[in-house]
Amino acid sequence: KMAKYINSSVHGDGSGFTMPASAAQVLNSVISKFGGDVTLKFGDSMMQASGDGYVLVARLCEGKYPPYDRLLAAETTSSAVIDRLSVISSIDRMFSTGGSDGGGIALLFSEGNLGIRMDNTMLGKSSYDEIPCEYKGSTLRICVNGRFLSYMLSSLDCDYVEVKMSGEEKPMIIEPYDYEGDVSLVSLIMPMRI
Repeated sequence: KMAKYINSSVHGDGSGFTMPASAAQVLNSVISKFGGDVTLKFGDSMMQASGDGYVLVARLCEGKYPPYDRLLAAETTSSAVIDRLSVISSIDRMFSTGGSDGGGIALLFSEGNLGIRMDNTMLGKSSYDEIPCEYKGSTLRICVNGRFLSYMLSSLDCDYVEVKMSGEEKPMIIEPYDYEGDVSLVSLIMPMRI
């Protein structure tokens, strides 16, 4: 899973960094609690965020990462507009009644419908739910980690999301649908075999 957070109201020199998800969650919570202006400073291995009443220091991610901008800009052959909260509720309900062996769920896209299926072979259980959606493309089945998908959808602040796909073995791109504002979060989730 990957995400690209874009805030057009922030002004800087155009440079950036990659930070661990846990540090990003803490920073988001702190900013939500304290509000106000935030000053970000970063070097090769550390970043510092400071504002009124707090200073957060975190180690940055090391290593070379895939060219995510290329993956996010990839052409897609199918797209669906779905109710974000309906998908989260469906996935959470399935995990609360037994979950799956490795967190995998199958998303079955067809005209006007998103089917969500979760199997647990150890318990011999299977769950299935259907959610209405606006889908453009041929019928498609793509398997992803349900926990990752639920987490990504929970990070968004919108009613509907657009899911873009190019096939069952290609990354799935998720972004807010018809969202007007300064902040945008584009997420990418890789498919898995189940």
